[in-house]
Amino acid sequence: MLAKDVGSVTLDRYKESRLEQGAANGSINRELSLLQRAFMLGYEAQPRKVARPLRFHRLAESKPRQGFIEEGQYRALAAQCSGYMRTMLALGYSFGFRKAELLTLKVSDVDLFAGTIRLRTSKNGEPRQVNLTGETKQLLSACVAGKNAEDSVFTRESGIAVQDFRGTWAKLCCGAGLGQMVCAGCSKPIAQGAECENCPSRKRLVYSGLIFHDLRRSAVRNMVRGGVPETVCMRISGHKTRNVFDRYNITSERDLADAAKKIESSQLSYRQANLVESAKIDSQEKTVQNETIQ
Repeated sequence: MLAKDVGSVTLDRYKESRLEQGAANGSINRELSLLQRAFMLGYEAQPRKVARPLRFHRLAESKPRQGFIEEGQYRALAAQCSGYMRTMLALGYSFGFRKAELLTLKVSDVDLFAGTIRLRTSKNGEPRQVNLTGETKQLLSACVAGKNAEDSVFTRESGIAVQDFRGTWAKLCCGAGLGQMVCAGCSKPIAQGAECENCPSRKRLVYSGLIFHDLRRSAVRNMVRGGVPETVCMRISGHKTRNVFDRYNITSERDLADAAKKIESSQLSYRQANLVESAKIDSQEKTVQNETIQ
């Protein structure tokens, strides 16, 4: 199809076709955004390749996921796992590393003497370096022991590099009470290996609950809570834009409760200061009155 033939009718047909295929609204919006960018480049070229920029109405998208875990839940997960999964859990929760960043990590990226880890590439296209905590350094040392520089940090007991850990993650979260297996047909919670009574034929079980990316949100929020400057948080987590970082800095009920306590404490301090000041003024006035009488 030629660029001159692409218009609102064509785009609407594309949206309908992708929706019938089961694509999410967000995915369709991203696809059309790429096409829109291509048209803009053609429009800005000299001479122009297209007569006009491309515009389209975006489909409504669901709100960004707001999953995160507290320290107690992290410890519950840590108690359920070992090996490579334990180390990935710690790195995700501590620094907000993305799953893809961890799966491509090489032994040469880890410097145990300097206590640092360097990501060669990331989603934003820029490398970054992070100083390890005591816990992550100890866990990483076990993962890299006896390996060559270009070996993968995370490998299974067979020595094969980990490429996907969705099954391990689902089992881990179900064991810690942070996830469950549900019927793919009716979404009813089903015990592993059991059949769904609501569905006439056995449906595949799918996992529902905490996802690994929720650790990233938790890491950002924990760093902000801990007083780490937000510019430093963004360097550690690899966020380039402020709006995405703010989406990850999620406010929980505990944050709101802590805010209420701080407000109350501030108000109490102000009232106490006023009482002290009023008492001083009263004392001074009495002193002046006594001196006058004498």
